[in-house]
Amino acid sequence: MRLASDGPGMEFGEMAILEHSRSADVFADTPVTCLELPLDSFADYRRLHPETSLKIMRNLAAILARRLVLANAKVDLLSAY
Repeated sequence: MRLASDGPGMEFGEMAILEHSRSADVFADTPVTCLELPLDSFADYRRLHPETSLKIMRNLAAILARRLVLANAKVDLLSAY
């Protein structure tokens, strides 16, 4: 079952920055190129660039907040039936 579709430049797997377990699988309909940011590398980056890392984490929080708002709206629609 497809729950979401992403386009070019979209991120996925960002929850792995917060917790090590995975909660979803990702499949591509067409050939794609993905970039991976290993957690160890991100930890090193955070130590070297704390201000930029804070911006990244704020952006992550904004992404997750948007997704939560959308998910809540979908639940509201489904519960209206």
